[in-house]
Amino acid sequence: MPLANGIYKIKNVRTQHYVALCNEFNDLVASEHINLNHEEWQINFYSDNKCCTIQNCVFGTFAGRPQRPSDLYVNGTEKRYLWKIKEIDGSLAIHTSGVEIYWCFEKNRINAQVVLRHEPPESTYYLWILEKVGAGQNVLQSSETFHVARQKWTTDNKAEWERMHKLLSEKLRQVPKATSISDHICLGETRVSLLSRISDWTKTTDISAKEPVYWLTGPAGAGKSTIACTVARQAQDQGMTVSCFFLHRDSHDRRDPHLVVDSLAFQLAHLDVGIADKIVEALMNYPDLVSSPGFYDKFSKLIVEPVKESGIAVLLVIDDLDAL
Repeated sequence: MPLANGIYKIKNVRTQHYVALCNEFNDLVASEHINLNHEEWQINFYSDNKCCTIQNCVFGTFAGRPQRPSDLYVNGTEKRYLWKIKEIDGSLAIHTSGVEIYWCFEKNRINAQVVLRHEPPESTYYLWILEKVGAGQNVLQSSETFHVARQKWTTDNKAEWERMHKLLSEKLRQVPKATSISDHICLGETRVSLLSRISDWTKTTDISAKEPVYWLTGPAGAGKSTIACTVARQAQDQGMTVSCFFLHRDSHDRRDPHLVVDSLAFQLAHLDVGIADKIVEALMNYPDLVSSPGFYDKFSKLIVEPVKESGIAVLLVIDDLDAL
């Protein structure tokens, strides 16, 4: 069932209730049909329609998973959170982009919360119908409802975002294939101990007690790339800001250190407005920065300084460094 970017209502097959958001950061619940526009969601697809964001049209916040993995409720969040939608028997299942954890209503009643369940979608509580009610627009490009961490872009500053996006696209050379997270992730119940250690490291909030780099080594074919993809997926599922680059020794573009920086910076700018501001500022203040042969200076001004000044935690996943 091909789906396109647009404004949708999300209805449960069994309960016939629509998913609504009653407050900016509340849990998603079965609608009371009082504020009907709270039931409308902008859905934007990325990565060849493999992943999507689900954004409430009233509040601008995104359907996301809580920071704590033990929390099972889907709620409103400032960060763009990636979901997947797949067809099952003519209906749809919505699940996390990494390990498949599915949306379902907790109970068959008004105000029942949308919860996450690991079980396969055999019950119709897991199945949904997407009713398209508007054409919608690309959130990143149009900014009608563009909302990322700590700042909302509205029609009042649409032109400003479009100017920034144009500058970023012109100045930063991107390697799209190198920044897409592969679907080849670790199978369930494999690499559990290692993934748990890395996950604990990513969640450490005390910077003074945390090494800034987690270095994973091993012989060729040991599965390092699969682990890197899994870590990135899991971090996204937990609502973290994640930027990736997967190097490849047989591709010139995917082993050029300057393109690594450009691609990471471009991703980060589209994940957080605060970071975007600082990257654009660096590009304006240092017009020769992109063409400069100085790798350290470029990495510092386009990655390190913007992230530090934004005040948010960012996970950079760079795979196959020895290909440089």
